[in-house]
Amino acid sequence: MPKVSIRFTVISLFIFLSALIVAIMLYIQYAFAQELIKRAIDDQIKLLSSKVEDNINYMDHANTNAVNIISDFLEKKEMNDFLQDRAKYISIFTNILTKNKDLYSIYTGFEDDSFFEVINLDIDESLRGLYNAKPDDRWLFVEIRKEAKKIILLDKYLNISSQTAVPNDYFVTKRPWYIKALKNSSAVKTEPYVFSNIKAKGITYSKSIPGTRNVFSLDLLINNLNNILKEYNGTTLQNSYILDKNAKIIASSSFRGNEQLLGKITDIIKKGKVKNHILKEEKIGNSRYVYSILPLNGEFLCSYGDVDKIIEPYKEKINFLILSMFLLLFALLPLIFYFSSIIVKPIILLVKESRKVKNRQFDKVQNVNTRVLEIHSLSKSLSDMSESICEYQTGLEEKVKERTLELNEKNKELERLSVTDKLTGLYNRIKLDETIDIETRRVNRYDEIFGIIIIDIDFFKSVNDTYGHQTGDSVLREFASILKESIRKTDTVGRWGGEEFIIICPESTLGSILILADKIKTRIEQYQFSTVGHKTASFGVATYKKGEKTEIMIDRADQALYEAKKKGRNRVETMETIPDPGMPERRYK
Repeated sequence: MPKVSIRFTVISLFIFLSALIVAIMLYIQYAFAQELIKRAIDDQIKLLSSKVEDNINYMDHANTNAVNIISDFLEKKEMNDFLQDRAKYISIFTNILTKNKDLYSIYTGFEDDSFFEVINLDIDESLRGLYNAKPDDRWLFVEIRKEAKKIILLDKYLNISSQTAVPNDYFVTKRPWYIKALKNSSAVKTEPYVFSNIKAKGITYSKSIPGTRNVFSLDLLINNLNNILKEYNGTTLQNSYILDKNAKIIASSSFRGNEQLLGKITDIIKKGKVKNHILKEEKIGNSRYVYSILPLNGEFLCSYGDVDKIIEPYKEKINFLILSMFLLLFALLPLIFYFSSIIVKPIILLVKESRKVKNRQFDKVQNVNTRVLEIHSLSKSLSDMSESICEYQTGLEEKVKERTLELNEKNKELERLSVTDKLTGLYNRIKLDETIDIETRRVNRYDEIFGIIIIDIDFFKSVNDTYGHQTGDSVLREFASILKESIRKTDTVGRWGGEEFIIICPESTLGSILILADKIKTRIEQYQFSTVGHKTASFGVATYKKGEKTEIMIDRADQALYEAKKKGRNRVETMETIPDPGMPERRYK
């Protein structure tokens, strides 16, 4: 096979590539300009649809999770719980609204047509005028009970600013979101609609509270979809819309557009002809448009662009490139022979050095000796760059390691806080339910044993009534300290609710748990509480029977606690048969 010189190769390749580039430019200019436009629009549509789809999926996922979590939290809560501890639920709802700027309101509807709703007044200025809110007002609380409706304005500290009673014309059990939620066991959402109080579109997410005919819901504004359409419309697309299955506009990048073209797009959607992505050209008047209809999560992403406006910058650039290529081709021909010998060799060496950078062999990169200043500078830059990358990579790895450690610590702290009662520092109900479930499964699988002690402070209400809630909180903290100091490392103690506490005792028989309960009862009797002096507590003890539901064991402990209260308090009781003292028994240590 005949050999050819690199000089000849470079010259031939240069001429060939130059001619090929010119031919391609002409080909693009006169043959495939329209296809190029469609591809540009298609690429922009894909980017836009990706952002819209991600936003819709995130919105559905986040809000569906929210209604699932909160409805499960409210599972055992009755309407009386809302009435007795209304401030607690308002606080929970306002925290959720604060963290999500697109949430309009959170509410709960009851089967007796009672209704509780918290509305974010900052979501829309018209709300303040509608409800005569003051500048300091932050939240609106709507309460409907026994056909009486109250409008309550709250400041940012959840203090009541004003309260008004108005005639009630809102019946929960007749609302579409309530009816739809009861027909489904999982979370549901409505089609986008215009809210009654503000001129904005939104979606309602709802879920029936397990075990009840009550429904928890939240309203979400979809203004952020307008912003996404505006942000990612780019220079290629003239306008973009999100339409529902009835061809009604949900969101738009602009309120002004070509009404005739939009009408054609809506007709296609109404006829149900859109199964896959449609990308077509349409002439309206003297203008040509390329429009796109893309099915997206039950909705349709529609966009269009003016062909003449899109193609204009392409024409200018292509003509300029063609002229430049011709001039460059003729100007470089006399110089190619000279530059080929000077350029080719150092370029090959430079490629080898660049491969070292690619393979992260930064310490082996060397400068290329050449008379060409630019290649010499490039070689020097490559060497400096490899050194900088090496240093940067080393520093970045250290920073990543540090940030990872910090993040792990934060995650551990967040995990601890999520299962800890804020007042007492003991485990909260979430952790306790999880622990009981783990012990139950362990017993059923491995034939082990465990039991619980439910403890209630005697006459605790009188402490709050006599000394105030701060003293009551202090008693709860001291009481929690006694419990923590009295249990084994394998036991779990937590706040069950109010002045009730629970101790979960794995690998413990009824007799050993009774010993523990009596031991704690004695310590509490002898303890001198701050301000209130001596206090007592009543104890209910139960053990888990293999195969039964945990609720049955908890109910036995509650019954035993009630029996202790009934017999005069400051007692340890159980509804189970106490073992014979003469029988061998594992003692509690």
